[in-house]
Amino acid sequence: MSEGSQWKMLHLLYCYRHPHLDLNDLRRAGIDCYNDTIQHLIDKSVVERSTPDTYQLSQSAKAILET
Repeated sequence: MSEGSQWKMLHLLYCYRHPHLDLNDLRRAGIDCYNDTIQHLIDKSVVERSTPDTYQLSQSAKAILET
């Protein structure tokens, strides 16, 4: 599992205030392992799909990161 990539994805979605990132955005940022990064965060309800290829933080994750 790539914890560094998971934190990087959370950082991009939260700190840079990109409400939605698509797979191309994530690949350009170096996040390219779907199963170990994106799917893992979806399975844990940290990230949600807003469209089939676009992702956003869940409300719970936003609340945790804001505190």
